[in-house]
Amino acid sequence: MGFLRKKKNVFSHDPISYRGKLLNDRTPFAVTEAYKTLRTNLLYTTADKGECPVFGVVSAFPKTGKSLIAANLSVTFSMMDKKVLLIEGDMRKPVQHRIFLQKSNCKGLSELLSGQCTPEEALLEIADYPGLTLMRAGHIPPNPQELLTSARCKEILAALRKRFDFIILDLPPVGVVADAMVLSAEVTGYVFVVRSGESQAPAVKEILERMQQMNCNVLGMVLNGYDLKNGEYYKKRKNSRYSYYRRDPSAEE
Repeated sequence: MGFLRKKKNVFSHDPISYRGKLLNDRTPFAVTEAYKTLRTNLLYTTADKGECPVFGVVSAFPKTGKSLIAANLSVTFSMMDKKVLLIEGDMRKPVQHRIFLQKSNCKGLSELLSGQCTPEEALLEIADYPGLTLMRAGHIPPNPQELLTSARCKEILAALRKRFDFIILDLPPVGVVADAMVLSAEVTGYVFVVRSGESQAPAVKEILERMQQMNCNVLGMVLNGYDLKNGEYYKKRKNSRYSYYRRDPSAEE
């Protein structure tokens, strides 16, 4: 479905480092185009759904870059002048509030699912990206999986689909906890992120098979941190127009 170029310091958890990797006017052309290609592929695979699609961004293991990919994918959809909701769906180790330099101890998904706040209290419009709204995870609950499987979660997602054009869920690694898979009935499709050279193929295959057994619709995979310089395609076309990929940054969790 797509790939993102390797870059140094991809595992940095410095909020400023996160912010610098969000798409903006200074982002290299190739990076923006890579995300637009991913967006186009997702639009194509869900063209016949007829309603606001809910995309779950997942990975097999932590530190694959899925959270930044979810953030930039949301930004890319907002570039279409659409209303986009990015939900910080990992209520165990949330990251999106750090990417967008927002406070974490605010009302969010956990409060909304437990009936402690309204949707309006949980939604935060991102001023730098018109059309993009963030729902933070809120305070870390003792029972995130139970909240995600609740009838209230289903009702809330149904209501949010009427307010937004696209919903992106940044979910926990499926190889660690089952939170993402229990939402299979509510998610239009999953984007599976794999970090090049660091994800064990047999384990990833086993996890994908498990997702299939739980009726998770995996739309495709994103290979993150791919080193084009070591690829035959890159070597053959290094003097062509594709050489601008040399400056592409990668994504991080």
